[in-house]
Amino acid sequence: MKERNSTTSLSFTSQPRSALPQHLHGEIDLFLKDLKIDTRRLQSVVAAHTDESQILERIYYKGKNQHRSALFWRRVAEIRRYCDSLRNVNISAVVNRLRYCFFGPEALQTPAFLKGSWTHFPTLQSINNALKELSECSTLVEKMCNQMLGAYRSFVISMQSGAFLQILLALVAIASRLHALSSELREILGHIGLSLNKVLLIITSNMAVDSATISQSKTLEASKSSLLPGPSALDINLDPNESAQNNTQEAVNAANYGDIFPTAHIQSGKSRIVIVNESRIEPEVHMSRGSSASLRYPNEKTKKKRPKTIDEIDAIFGV
Repeated sequence: MKERNSTTSLSFTSQPRSALPQHLHGEIDLFLKDLKIDTRRLQSVVAAHTDESQILERIYYKGKNQHRSALFWRRVAEIRRYCDSLRNVNISAVVNRLRYCFFGPEALQTPAFLKGSWTHFPTLQSINNALKELSECSTLVEKMCNQMLGAYRSFVISMQSGAFLQILLALVAIASRLHALSSELREILGHIGLSLNKVLLIITSNMAVDSATISQSKTLEASKSSLLPGPSALDINLDPNESAQNNTQEAVNAANYGDIFPTAHIQSGKSRIVIVNESRIEPEVHMSRGSSASLRYPNEKTKKKRPKTIDEIDAIFGV
C-alpha cells in the first residue's frame, strides 16, 4: 500500500478566533497545551515503532526462503502486515492536521506559526473528520496490541523445540517491543480523542447559544410587530367639528321630512353611528304685529274661527 502523504491530505476548514466567545479561549489554550505534549510523545513512539518495523522487515527478507513453511513464520508475516498498515495510516499526519486547524492555512507552509498563539479554531465538520480518523487509528492499534501479544506467546512456545533459537529470540524481543509501543500509542490516541470531544462540546454549545439568541430575537421582533396598535377612533375621525356639523345637518333633514320616530343614521366612511332621537318636532314660533307669539307645528291644521253673532240686546247695551 502507498503511504499517505501528510501534506496533501491535510484539507481542513477553520473559523477565525474572534468568532468564539472570550470566556471559551481558556479551554482552547488548555487543549492545545495538552495536544502539544501528546504530539511530542506520539512522534517518539512512532519513531521507535518505525525502527522496530525496519528490523522486522530485515529479518523477514533474510529468512523468508528458509522458514516460509514454519508455523512461527506465519506470525512474522502477520506482524509485518500490521506494521505496514499502521505506517500507511500515518497517525502523525492526522494529529498534525488537527493542530494546523488552530493556526490557519499558513502553518502548512510555515511550521513556525505553531509556536505563536492560535488564531483559528476548526469547524464542526473538521473536528468530526478528525475524530473519525482517530477512531480508525485506535481500532487498528487495538488489534495490533492483541496480535503482538499473541505472536509473543507463539514465539515463546516455538522456542521450546530448541530449533532456530537465535531468530526466535530476536522475534520475541521485537514482538514485546511492538506490543509496548502499541499500548502507549493507544493511550495517546485515547487522550487526544477525549480532549477533542471536549472541544467539540464547547463549540457545539456555543453554536447552540448563538442559534437560541437568533431565534429569540426573531421571536421578539415578531411579538413587537403583532403588538403594534391598529387604527383608533381618533385616527378615523380626527375632526370633531366636522362630526358635529354632520350630526346637526342630519337632525335638520329628519325634521324637514317629518321623521317623528327615532332614526339611526350611519355615516359613510365613518366608524361612528349617530342616532338621532326625535321624540317630537319642535313647533315653529310665529310672531304677528300687535299680537302675542303663537306656536304652530308644521303639520298642524289651522282651525277657522266662526264669526260671533251679536244679539240686538247686546248691541243696544254695548255688551
